Amino acid sequence: MDAHLLAYLTDRYEIVASCNCKDQWGTDGYTLWGGYYNQAFYPSRLNSFMPAQTKAQQIPVPVFRMLGSDPIYQYDLDMLDENAIQEVVTLEPVYAGAGEGSGGRGGGGNPYWVQWFFDLNFRAPALSFGYTQVGQENSFGWPRIKDGLIDQIGLLQTWQERGELIVETLADSGTWFKAEHEVTPASAITALHYWKEEGRKSIWYCSRFYRLNLFWEDQQAYIRDFHIFDERYAERYLHEPCRTADSIYDTLPVMDGARWSNSLIKAGIWPMVRSSDGELVPLRCQEDSLEVTEVSQDELLMVAEIIEGGTLRINCSQNSVTIMADQCDWGLQMIWSDRKQEPHMIAASDEIGYEYNGYHYTVHCKKGDVGELSKGAGSIWIQPESGVIQFCLI
Repeated sequence: MDAHLLAYLTDRYEIVASCNCKDQWGTDGYTLWGGYYNQAFYPSRLNSFMPAQTKAQQIPVPVFRMLGSDPIYQYDLDMLDENAIQEVVTLEPVYAGAGEGSGGRGGGGNPYWVQWFFDLNFRAPALSFGYTQVGQENSFGWPRIKDGLIDQIGLLQTWQERGELIVETLADSGTWFKAEHEVTPASAITALHYWKEEGRKSIWYCSRFYRLNLFWEDQQAYIRDFHIFDERYAERYLHEPCRTADSIYDTLPVMDGARWSNSLIKAGIWPMVRSSDGELVPLRCQEDSLEVTEVSQDELLMVAEIIEGGTLRINCSQNSVTIMADQCDWGLQMIWSDRKQEPHMIAASDEIGYEYNGYHYTVHCKKGDVGELSKGAGSIWIQPESGVIQFCLI
């Protein structure tokens, strides 16, 4: 639903809630990319996919994200191939995780995956509230969805009887959200283990200013995704019709590990340290040492123990990201491939400027020093200031 229609329905008919599909690249011809990853947000009057920063510029109806994306695998599944159709690992009961594309990773038709997914949504740190939408998008037919849906409903009934969650309609959720939140609250999805115990972890933090994904594998924690939310960035079809068979709704990338990686380079913002011979190597942490704490209603702290001693700490607040490490010669290395998906970037000592889809925006480095931009398969080195690097979004 675009900004025109959503604003009209809200202003004229006072609808209390709306919902849109999960983040996806090209599925069924529709791309929704870089949005508020789960839970709900108040959209901008210029862009129904973009959370607004101010009450004056927001459409006063919450938009809930649908389908329940796997927070570890859905984001970059099959995305190394630019021409691939992205596979699906969601709570939809038609997906049991047995298909070749999903790699047996699970989905709403797999009871073990569903139990894990409910655990991370309703028992792990979520800040404002934990949430998922249950049901099946599109008409796959009862024979294909019945086993998974019946299992999910039974599990929901058990959890509701224990007082661990509330099952309600979209309208009821929207009414509650509007009563509790005048602007978009911060939220989180915390997956510190996987149902198949593969060692990967993923934490999504969203506020009305940005979203960030901290990903963990092979004893390394790095920022896999970082998108800015700016209510002034208009959706692509606000003033012009969509004249193609597919459409794109998006936000503003700072780092897009899914779209900017290739088979040789894993794009991300990586904590690195200089070895004794001067080489940059990944900062490695103790296995299973990552802990997540809700500092306040809009602040999330992620801490891991560094193998050489000390800790790596990533603090997400509603308009800033702060990274600290107890190492003498560490920093952050932003790296990406030459897939030409990334925006034009300009690095200065205290900021990184971007131009994407004709729109200019900046990430300020309040603490730390931004090095020169390396072209091609690119990189930017960010040196900490007194052991701290801090990005500010306003």
